[in-house]
Amino acid sequence: MPLYDYGCQQGHVAETIRPADVVGIGCPTCGRMAHRLVPRRFGIAGPTTDLRGMYRRFTEASQE
Repeated sequence: MPLYDYGCQQGHVAETIRPADVVGIGCPTCGRMAHRLVPRRFGIAGPTTDLRGMYRRFTEASQE
């Protein structure tokens, strides 16, 4: 299953593994509905870097 980012109206972002047909989940932070975000690599504005996500994955991997 792929890894997706979901965002709620409060601005919380959750990164989670879900089937491709799941477009909304409950936000783990506030409980509101969080919808799947468009992957940045497919964005129109061009390449961007998600430094917080990269740092989070780096620290999680280094703790293993």
